[in-house]
This record gives sequence, structure tokens and C-alpha cells, in this order.
Amino acid sequence: MRKIVPLLGALIATLTFCLVPVGSASAFGAEQLECRIVSGPIVPAFAPGECFPNNPAGSYSVSFEVFNGTGSYTYTWTVPSGFSGYAGCGSTDPGCAFSVGATRADKLINASVVVHQGGSSETLTAQADVPATCPFPPNFAFC
Repeated sequence: MRKIVPLLGALIATLTFCLVPVGSASAFGAEQLECRIVSGPIVPAFAPGECFPNNPAGSYSVSFEVFNGTGSYTYTWTVPSGFSGYAGCGSTDPGCAFSVGATRADKLINASVVVHQGGSSETLTAQADVPATCPFPPNFAFC
């Protein structure tokens, strides 16, 4: 009986270890799509929460980027056509940027990306607000 108790204890410990659920190595689902608008050409540095330009200009760089991800992903970007200078926007790019010319009408630019990790995927969306910008020689002003 004395030999059975330690063996029984070892067996219970082994089974307990094998039956303990192990969580995923990633935190899929916490990702966010952020946008940024800056005056002028496409700038690679990115700070989320700047989705409205701080200065009126003749052109803007509109950038979207996936934040709060862990692990490796692939991306399927859907961005509007009709803009120039696309950068990123590929299947391995967490960001997508392009140039937008100033106009006298507000522009709402919607972008979405499907984020894939393992067998899971989710769709993220964001909207950039490019305000109407008018020439105000020698510069520009929000109309």
C-alpha cells in the first residue's frame, strides 16, 4: 500500500498536467486600424489618433496602419482608388498610405483590411476625414 500511494500521486500529477488547457500564443482580436493625415508627402513615421490634418495644405498623406497585433499576420487591404503614391498596402504590410490632393469639398476616405493569423481572420475599418482646403495665397486654409 505504501508503494501505491506515491505511484497514484505521480499518476494524478501527470494526468493533471496533460489535461490543463494551454492558451494560444497570440492575442488575436485586439488589433485596431488607425489612420493619420499629415500635410505634404507620405511620411513613414506613424502616431495613431491623428486622423485629421493639423495644417491646411495642397496635398495630404493619408496613412492607415494596424496596431496592437502580436505574432505574424497577412493582410488583405481594400482602399479607395483614384489617389496617387500608394505605399505599403500589400499582403505583408501592416500599413497602407497614399497622397490626396486638396479640394474645396470634404473627403471621407474609408479603408478596410482583413487581418489573417493562422486560421483566423477579422476585418478592421477606419475612416479618414480630409477637410475642404482652399487656396489662400501664399498658402492654404481650411474652407
